[in-house]
Amino acid sequence: MKSSKLKMIYALITILFIFIIVELNINSGIEDIKNNKKILKNINSELNERYFMKIERLLDKLSNNKNIFNKNVGENIFEILKENLDLGIIYILDKDGNVFISTTKGMYGKNYKFRDYYKKIILDGKDKYIDYAVGNVTKKRGMYFSKLIVNNKDKFVLVIKLNLKKVDSFLKKYKENINLILSDGVIIASNREENILKTTGKNMKKDYKKYNGINIISIKNKLDKKYNMILYKNHTNDKIVMFEEKNIINLKEKDYKIILIIFIIMFLFIIIIYFILKKLNEIEEIKENLKKYLWVIEQNPLSIILTDKEFNIEYVNVEYLKRYKIYKPIVGEKFELKEDWNEIHKFLKSDNVWQDERRNTKNGNWEKLIMSTLRDENGEIVNHVITEEDITERKLLEEKLKKLATIDEMTKTYNRRAGLEILDRKILMANREHIGISVIYVDVDNLKSTNDIYSHKEGDNLILTVVKIMKESIREEDIITRLGGDEFLIVLIDCKLEDINLVLNRMEEKRKIYNNNSNKEYEISFSCGTANYNKKRHKNSMKLINEADSKMYIEKSKHKNCEE
Repeated sequence: MKSSKLKMIYALITILFIFIIVELNINSGIEDIKNNKKILKNINSELNERYFMKIERLLDKLSNNKNIFNKNVGENIFEILKENLDLGIIYILDKDGNVFISTTKGMYGKNYKFRDYYKKIILDGKDKYIDYAVGNVTKKRGMYFSKLIVNNKDKFVLVIKLNLKKVDSFLKKYKENINLILSDGVIIASNREENILKTTGKNMKKDYKKYNGINIISIKNKLDKKYNMILYKNHTNDKIVMFEEKNIINLKEKDYKIILIIFIIMFLFIIIIYFILKKLNEIEEIKENLKKYLWVIEQNPLSIILTDKEFNIEYVNVEYLKRYKIYKPIVGEKFELKEDWNEIHKFLKSDNVWQDERRNTKNGNWEKLIMSTLRDENGEIVNHVITEEDITERKLLEEKLKKLATIDEMTKTYNRRAGLEILDRKILMANREHIGISVIYVDVDNLKSTNDIYSHKEGDNLILTVVKIMKESIREEDIITRLGGDEFLIVLIDCKLEDINLVLNRMEEKRKIYNNNSNKEYEISFSCGTANYNKKRHKNSMKLINEADSKMYIEKSKHKNCEE
């Protein structure tokens, strides 16, 4: 009896050992598949964030910026974005396919209406399109992200080209053989140079097409296991990331089922033990995951704060303590904000997220503050999660772009578009508050002859000297706009007739002083025309400017007569 029991125990132990080995082998194979899927998802996520989704978001943002249709401003904006965001060529095509604005000077004069992205948007009426092409001359591979933009009812195509060599470089950090493939089987990017632009086999190509169009989950899963591939989301459905074909699990599915049935019939308690061990393993995995999540939160570059519903602090990460140089425990203290708490409470009750951008009074940096709520099953708020992000660099870039769009680069005065917009706003203010608005139209004399005789550099010095005289003759609240090459407009706010004469006298006096002290072979001279805003006489700002312009030409003709 004891011997039989002992044999049974030995048999049970042997079978349990065999079962465990088989199960471990199968789990190991399945884990390999999971790991491959994780790698694919990581690649998908990183490529989207680094290139594809970033470019699509940039297309949407640029399409709403009317400043890009100004050639100089547009080129500057595109160049800044290209340098700061590590992009390829950025350009705009007009409705005929001609290059309108580009970061590459050599593209001007070229026509790209033969490109699919031009045809799809201008001819077929699509709003967005993603295209792949290889240069006829350069043989460089590119992915073209394009979007329809409209300016004054005219259609344009905004294009951002991604050089696929950047994708190759990104994929090279993975040791597996990874390829980016079109639905026709052509490899457009890879971490193996020998694979690029090759075509996959007929069976694989057929499976790719099936994969793109299939709706049956079981078939899709089989193809996943066969090729280890995954579709790129948020993009056209012909792009697939894949590994080379290989059989990860050598054990046949039929053999596995037979063994499993035998084990279930003979040793049900072993399965129970297995599931208990598996559950314990899952609990251990959960613990490990919690450690990872906690590590991610602790090492996060954002400041993260968790509070209860009354905003008493329950947790802060390391970055928060570093940012505010806190060396003592703060759990239990009240989280304080300068904003109106009542307004924040009202907002969070109706919406789970509140956010604001503000300037930190301690270090002067810009921060983005996001506050969200955690609710119980009844919908009641139990916790608040607050994150703080330093957005100083973004704010500085926005300020730089704003200056490029409004300031004349050479004279540091307002450019024509910005200056006229300001004048329109000041006229509305004058009508509302019943104050006076006057303008002085200033034209620099003899600029052409100065350029021809003494060089364009000397002509620039002439303009800058006149601008200096104007700035020193007006008040801080008054405005100077460069209308053209040698034409300027001074806008005097809340002024009277004697104020205009005072400014003109100052300008003339400073002009004479400069000429007396100058060792130049020519004299500074400019002609001025003035106009006082009258609501009945001046229907718009251009009427006011034209009146001052006409008077300026009368003054200029007097100068010429005196010279003769």
